[in-house]
Amino acid sequence: MAAGKEVISFELRKSVQNKDWPIVDKLCSENNNSLSDSEISFWIRSKYMIGDFEGCIEVSEKVLFENPRSINALKFNARSKTKLELDYMGVRESWEALLLHKPENFEAMNNIARTLVQEGRIDAASSKISEILDLNPDYPPALTTLANLRKISEESEVPLSSVSYHASGKKTTKASMKKTLRKADALGGASALVGNFEDFNDYVQFCYSLEMPRKLAGAIKIAVDNSQCHDSIISLLETSIIDGRNSVIEQIEKHSIRDDNLGNRIDLTRLRFDVLGRFRSYKPDPEQIERLTKLLNKQNTFSSEDSSEVVHALFLRFRKMFREREWDIIASLLKNVEFFDWNFQFCKYYIASITKLERKTL
Repeated sequence: MAAGKEVISFELRKSVQNKDWPIVDKLCSENNNSLSDSEISFWIRSKYMIGDFEGCIEVSEKVLFENPRSINALKFNARSKTKLELDYMGVRESWEALLLHKPENFEAMNNIARTLVQEGRIDAASSKISEILDLNPDYPPALTTLANLRKISEESEVPLSSVSYHASGKKTTKASMKKTLRKADALGGASALVGNFEDFNDYVQFCYSLEMPRKLAGAIKIAVDNSQCHDSIISLLETSIIDGRNSVIEQIEKHSIRDDNLGNRIDLTRLRFDVLGRFRSYKPDPEQIERLTKLLNKQNTFSSEDSSEVVHALFLRFRKMFREREWDIIASLLKNVEFFDWNFQFCKYYIASITKLERKTL
C-alpha cells in the first residue's frame, strides 16, 4: 500500500512539473482519499487549469471548511468564481477573504475593484485601484481597470481625481508622507483639512502608516465630528482590521459612540469582516455575537444605504452554514435576536437549526 502511494505521488509530481493538468486531475480524482495537503493543492490548480471551475470551487471549499486560511484554496476559489461570472457580491466576498489573509495581494484588490465597477460604485473602485498603484504603479491588470474607469468617467462626465493622481506612477514614500504632515500641521493640522476629503484622508492614512498614535487619535476625533469625513474613518477601520491594528480599531469605536449613524456604519463594517472570516471559523466570540444581535434587532440596519451588501453576504453565510449542518453555531449566533418582519430571513434559520438539533437528540 505504501509503495503504491509513493508511485502515485511520484507520478503526480512528474505530471505537475510537466504541467499535464488533465493527468494531475485524473490521478487526484482516483486517489482523493489519500492525498496530502500539497497534493490537494495540485488538484485544485489542475481543476482550474483544465477549465473545470465548478470542480475547482467544490474541492477548494472542502479545503476551506477545514482550513479557512489556505491561500491556494482561497485564490483558486475566487478565480473560478470570477471565471464563471457568478453574482458579483459572491465573487467580491471570495476575493476579500483572500485579501484578509494577504493584505497586499494585487490580484485580489484589482478584482474587487472590478466588482465595484459592476455594481456602479465607481469612486470606491477608483480608490481600490489607487491603493494598488501606490504600491506598484506598473501593475498591468490595474492599469487595464484604470483605463476602463477613465472610459466610464469620460462617458459619465464624472472626474476620477484619485485615479488621475496615480496615473503618473507617483509613489508615496515615508519621507514624502512626513513632509506632507509637517506642511499640513503648519497650516492648522487635520481640522484645517476638513473641507477637502482627499487631503484629510491622506492626513489620516499617513498618520496611520507612520504609526503616530496621538496625531491619529486627534484626526479620528475631528473626523467623527464632521460627517463629510466619515468615509475616511470607515476606510481607516477596514485597513486596521486587515492589518490587525486593534489599538486603532478601539480608538475608532471609542470616539464613534458620539454619532449613531457612524456607529452603525462601523458595526456593519465589522460585521462584514466577521462574515468574511466565517465568525472566527465558526468559533464566534461574545463580541461578534453581541454585534450581530444589536444589528439584527435594529430595523434601520436593513434600510440604510450601507447595509444591503453586508445583509446579503450575511444571508449567504447563514444559508451555507445551514447546509453544512452548523446548526449549533447558527443557534448560538441568533439566540438573543428578537423576531421581526424585517429580520425574519435570518430568524428562520434559528428556528430550523433548533428543530434539527432537537431531532438529533431524539
